Amino acid sequence: MLFSSIPGQSKLAEKLKSNIRNKKVPHAQLFVGAEGSCALAMAIAYAQYALCKNPGEEACGVCPACKQAENMQHPDIHFAFPVAKTKDSSDKPVSEEFLAQWRSLLEVNPFPLYIEWLSHIGVENKQAQLSVYQANKISSALQLKSYSGGLKVLILWMPEKLNTAAANKLLKLIEEPEGQTAILMVTHHEENVLGTIRSRCQAVNVPPVERDELIQFIDNQSNSNTPSAVVASLSQGEPGQALHILKDPQWIQEDVERFTQWVRVSFQRKVAGMLEWSESAAGLGRERLKSFLHFALDGFEQALTFNYGAHQTNPFEVSGSDFKFDKFAPFVHAQNIISIQEDINRAIYEIERNLNPKIVLLDLTFQVAKSLNVKP
Repeated sequence: MLFSSIPGQSKLAEKLKSNIRNKKVPHAQLFVGAEGSCALAMAIAYAQYALCKNPGEEACGVCPACKQAENMQHPDIHFAFPVAKTKDSSDKPVSEEFLAQWRSLLEVNPFPLYIEWLSHIGVENKQAQLSVYQANKISSALQLKSYSGGLKVLILWMPEKLNTAAANKLLKLIEEPEGQTAILMVTHHEENVLGTIRSRCQAVNVPPVERDELIQFIDNQSNSNTPSAVVASLSQGEPGQALHILKDPQWIQEDVERFTQWVRVSFQRKVAGMLEWSESAAGLGRERLKSFLHFALDGFEQALTFNYGAHQTNPFEVSGSDFKFDKFAPFVHAQNIISIQEDINRAIYEIERNLNPKIVLLDLTFQVAKSLNVKP
């Protein structure tokens, strides 16, 4: 992957390329970006540039190293990512068993969402992780000599999914890697990465794509009936989110409708309606429900910016929706946004830890109803 193929990251790309040219390659870096961001793509492009035999302003794209890297088959680039047991995997699954699926997903979307990866390997309702068996595989691979006699690169997606045993196994490797080794971790939830891991890595913050560049990216991807400006607003500057919406517009329509119903029952404060909504949403499954709650959180935050005049685009303007965003936005303000954010984030945390989703959602609905009735 070339840096030039990644939207909206030219400044960061120049900094990263300069570091490589000046031989300032940290042994461990943590690429930080929201889910659906360019963080993973930037790490992959970084690896290709570092291993290219004829780099200039960009990796040459034609040398054997570049060809192998573009096909995600370079012997000195190792991938690790969360996996879960499937009918075709071993009882103790590791990333190497899923490399074919990994390559096929990144070929069509180099900015994947976690839920898309789970769906791609058929484990939508399971908790994928990076296990101690994966940590052992990583240690073994990085102890080997480089095939090309130069740098070895590990790209580890979502270190927040490392269990404690795996993280502890990798600590020494991260702090003192064997030979010429670059460890590139990519996180979408930095706060969930163990502090002992974070403290050993140099952070690389990957910003959202600017709105105009994201709209251009969206225009180049599809002839969707949903306006590009609306998709850009819903995507919050993250191209992976935009691709997800373009691929499955029904998904966004369902979430808008679910959000609309939730807001209405919260305003009405009728227990029967709250209970009915909570029971319905709880049936989505863990990962799909978490995805909706992240969507809802974005909805409240965009209502706040709309209310204070930061933008005047209705991010929920999708076909078939009668949601009056301009009428809703004034109810989200400085006096209640923090409590709403905290309550939704706590609900996501509790669902991740397998608490009963009906109870979590009902409690969340009561709290949101209370917050929406706070006067500005």
